[in-house]
Amino acid sequence: PPVCPPGRVLRALKGFAGGVRGLQCHPHLPLVASCGLDRFLRVHSLGDGGLRHKVYLKSRLTCLLLNTQLDWE
Repeated sequence: PPVCPPGRVLRALKGFAGGVRGLQCHPHLPLVASCGLDRFLRVHSLGDGGLRHKVYLKSRLTCLLLNTQLDWE
């Protein structure tokens, strides 16, 4: 089964400035990535909702694609 069940609210993620343009759950790990109008890419843990990574981007993203071949740990 997927880590993020469709249509179910698991957690509210805070810390965004502006609108969220893209949201993507990792298919195997309890991680969710988001990008917004504030030009930050954020990776949150679904377990506690904590922020794992935050990266400033030079351009505004409109969508996300997570690679399952990378070592995310």
